[in-house]
Amino acid sequence: MQIPIHEVPVLIVGGGATGLAASILLSRLGMRSLLVERHVGTSVPPLATGLTTRTMELFRHWGIDTRIRDYVLDVDISVSRGQTLAGVERHREALGFPTADQARAVSPAQPVICSQEFVERALRDLAGASPLAELRFDTQLVSLSQDATGVDAVVRVGISGRESRIRAQYVVAADGVASAVRRHVGIPMLASTRTIDYLAVTFRASIDHLARGRRCAVYAIEHPDVNGLLVPTSRGGRWVLCMPYDPAREPRLVRDLPALADKVRTAVGVADLHVDVIEASTAQGATQVAERFRAGRVFLAGDAAHELDPLHGMGMGTGIQDVNNLAWKLAAVLQGWGGRSLLDTYESERRPVAVRNAARSNGALQQLSGLALDMGFGYVSSAVIGEPGAMRGGVDEPATVAAPGRRAPHFWLQHNGRRISSLDLFGQGFVLLAGPEGDAWIEAAAKVSLAWSAHIDTVVLNERSLGSNAVERWTSHMGLDPRGAVLVRPDGHVAWRSAGLRSGAVASMTAVVATVLGRDGEESRTLTGTVLHPAYAPSRRSA
Repeated sequence: MQIPIHEVPVLIVGGGATGLAASILLSRLGMRSLLVERHVGTSVPPLATGLTTRTMELFRHWGIDTRIRDYVLDVDISVSRGQTLAGVERHREALGFPTADQARAVSPAQPVICSQEFVERALRDLAGASPLAELRFDTQLVSLSQDATGVDAVVRVGISGRESRIRAQYVVAADGVASAVRRHVGIPMLASTRTIDYLAVTFRASIDHLARGRRCAVYAIEHPDVNGLLVPTSRGGRWVLCMPYDPAREPRLVRDLPALADKVRTAVGVADLHVDVIEASTAQGATQVAERFRAGRVFLAGDAAHELDPLHGMGMGTGIQDVNNLAWKLAAVLQGWGGRSLLDTYESERRPVAVRNAARSNGALQQLSGLALDMGFGYVSSAVIGEPGAMRGGVDEPATVAAPGRRAPHFWLQHNGRRISSLDLFGQGFVLLAGPEGDAWIEAAAKVSLAWSAHIDTVVLNERSLGSNAVERWTSHMGLDPRGAVLVRPDGHVAWRSAGLRSGAVASMTAVVATVLGRDGEESRTLTGTVLHPAYAPSRRSA
């Protein structure tokens, strides 16, 4: 019996935070997708707990930040070191996250501590609410192959064993460290630290009061019999004890609940503590980055592309930023407003970020702040038009002035009678920000947008949005005179800026968009009204 074929533009393998974020982003861009996940639901054991400033910016934009804050722990984002939880604190160190005030200076959001299970539930509900997204949990990838025009996959549903065939134009591999997709396409991981085994014990116990006013995100336990981490994961007294584990020496420990409870008592420092062990699991960990992030029509993202030390809380955020970079490029190519070479920029932009974050996991780059690593990097690729002498690669503090390749700066402005962040303007298409005297750029962008079905939303920043000192504020945030313009990509990074108004604005804008979208041979294209995808109708706003 022939298995029916299900056709979809994008197949997402993996239903964790990265895969769900990919589904959400593609839906927001008007693209259908199918997500398959081998587990029956989102993560049950609490895993990562740190959400970076940039991650919370994206959640704020998607409208789920309020829901996530319902589960945020009121703790200091730091590591407290001591022999036991109940004992004396020997030392406290930062986890690399900014304080709320530091984040507030550059962002409308702040980093928080929230268990990954709550985050993934919110992401799943949001992804599943879109009619463009199909989510299939309890569905495992069996095989994958590709040809010049697409990818063929076979998936199998849980207990029933029923198989189905999927034909996709592109695949996003977000299926974790042990990625089956990465194995199918033959991309190796390049480990930069040795692999270690560890044991994670999820338990409940009334121990919150033992912190004695030093509520921290992580407690490093340095006891002769237990050397590991205690991590609070919810407001109901649920914690995780994570420690190195040698299965050769203690093969039965993972199933020995009384022995696990004793490990917890030792780490806490209370011999008669009542401990309810919920579950225990083992895993291997290393800091490693995939040799490549792409194999033909298959793209690696999240832990499938890079495994980072969870202590620094950058794994989930790095994965979500991966797909924030990739989703709009897939949409551009699939909807016809981007050239195929645009997809080459995913690896060239994201892999250097993963390598830097892996170096941080290994103890390097300690001189850089958490904000710098989270938002202070610059992309270097053909999807960014750089400027002579400007910083392009590397890492610096988050930009407060628009610069090609870097995240567009946050500042407050008035829009439709309410106060918004400049970041609220970005996320679904290109946005051209024009200065108070930059109307020619607005007209040029509208013509290019209509001709190429490339959504370029145009926004004039003038006295209505910036106040009576509009020129000064424009210059301060953009580094340009009032006739200038800044083109921001759908992922919130600056693609290009012009210092002022030049003659031939339409020709200039055409060349810019052609370069950024990988359509360099089309600069001279006749500006006629190409049929526009309904999700990409341009608009002109006076913010």
